Amino acid sequence: AVCPLPADLKFALVSLGAAEISSTASDLLFGETSWQRDLFRPPVLKWRPGTRVLRQLATVLGSSAEPVPLKQVNENKDLQAVLAEDNTTSIDRLWLSRHYDIFEVVTLPEGGEIAV
Repeated sequence: AVCPLPADLKFALVSLGAAEISSTASDLLFGETSWQRDLFRPPVLKWRPGTRVLRQLATVLGSSAEPVPLKQVNENKDLQAVLAEDNTTSIDRLWLSRHYDIFEVVTLPEGGEIAV
């Protein structure tokens, strides 16, 4: 697994010409290794600082094929433990709005409750 680079190290690599942060930059070594992409843009659900709640919520949601009501999400014991360690009480609309690029929020037809 690739650990993300700190901002100062990214800046150093770019300023020394060892890497380019550009969508058009060629990041292939020997035609196959995408090293810049792995370093500068790690997958969303891979380990990064401060993503423990995101990863746990993705695990909870991954076990269901249908959207999960927010109340049911917040009742998950494993998620509650991770939220407590992160000093967060629950997953709510505000929290989800900060992570709109990862989780989709829908309104359930029966009762109008929101689901993830």
